[in-house]
Amino acid sequence: MGSPRVIVQNLAIAYEHLESWLHAAEAWRALLRTRPRKNPRAKDQDDTEDAKWAWVRKRIVTCYKRADRPDEAVTIFRQMIKKSPEDTETRMQLAEALIANDQYQAGLNEIHRVLEIDPNHIDANIMAIELYHERHQIGAAQGALERLAQQQPANEQVRQRIASAFLYHGSTLQQFGQYQKAIKTYEDGRKIAPQDYRFAIHLARVAVEQNQFNVVTTHIDEALALAPDQTEAYLMAMQCWIVANQCNELVQLLERAEAAIEIDISFYADIATTIFNQYQHPDRSHGGVISYLRPFTTGKAKDHERKEWITLAHTLLNKAVESDPESPNGYRLIAAYLSEVRPDLALEYAEKAVEKAPDDPSLLILLGLLQGINRQTDNAQKTLQRAEHLAKNQGNENLVRQAQQMRRQINSPFMRIYMDNPDFDFDPDFDLDPDVL
Repeated sequence: MGSPRVIVQNLAIAYEHLESWLHAAEAWRALLRTRPRKNPRAKDQDDTEDAKWAWVRKRIVTCYKRADRPDEAVTIFRQMIKKSPEDTETRMQLAEALIANDQYQAGLNEIHRVLEIDPNHIDANIMAIELYHERHQIGAAQGALERLAQQQPANEQVRQRIASAFLYHGSTLQQFGQYQKAIKTYEDGRKIAPQDYRFAIHLARVAVEQNQFNVVTTHIDEALALAPDQTEAYLMAMQCWIVANQCNELVQLLERAEAAIEIDISFYADIATTIFNQYQHPDRSHGGVISYLRPFTTGKAKDHERKEWITLAHTLLNKAVESDPESPNGYRLIAAYLSEVRPDLALEYAEKAVEKAPDDPSLLILLGLLQGINRQTDNAQKTLQRAEHLAKNQGNENLVRQAQQMRRQINSPFMRIYMDNPDFDFDPDFDLDPDVL
């Protein structure tokens, strides 16, 4: 008949596919009960197994939450702890259930109890750091981070989770200008994950904020030596030079990227969008789309420097569409990227996309939205009406609903507030994620 664990796991997955969340939660709980009891004082713990069972715990809580019953998970795990108060895994389940039930302090209390039993419990320390940061208790997070610094797990996935905790804590310290503490945090973190290029990038960003541009170059070189073929590493490195107002350095790095990796439209659009966000407006000097660190400015750019950056951004957009100028996809992607920082320019690219594919309702929906944002309300309504008509003829009910919804949004007071105040956080419930469009 096969392994009982496999049967129970498949049953849980089947219930999830049926969206029978209570039954799915019960099945995942049944699977969790098959786990051998763990001795917190035993040596040579299997980090891979820990990660698997942590994932099962999260499925239980998620299913109860989707069933609108996170309280049920809390009740069940409390009953289990009464029978086995030293069971750290059950206490972790309870902590996650309490947090899912918006009982944050109670969840943190359970994390503390886990750490009293096993101070080096990796999941508990990582969750403690996250909760402390949410409550702005940065000092309290330091203790959990120091415990993690002593860990040397064999499993790479676990190492990456610990590394992310160090990056998270370091960037928070950096945000508050505590640069030396941030540097130490990044240095400690990369001892655990020496192959993670993100530590070098974050150290480069600290150097940017301290105007130490030679140090920036050193750290960027370190990062790219670790990730010579990773697009995200180049994008993160480029933001350092954008924020530092070092246009020549960015151009050199771009040439290096073009020689080293395969660059697509989104790469150029990403950089151009970041440049527009940083330099388009004289009174705005904050970070761009790649917002992995806090906004920062090294001082307002001079007018001629600003013009140089904007010219470069347009050059990058031209490069983006050069590979396939007759396809609407490049224009669509660029329009989506520019929709927040340069809606006027985004509209031009949306119009070009529609020229290439006039009967594509998804492009017309994008065009209609951008016409609305650019105060062309009448044109927007006509465009969206046409999109709805085409979608109906093509039998695409999802796009019909999107077009109808967008027509309502165009006339909403929130759209008018957005048009009057570009910094207003308008969410029309329409996904402009370039990867989706």
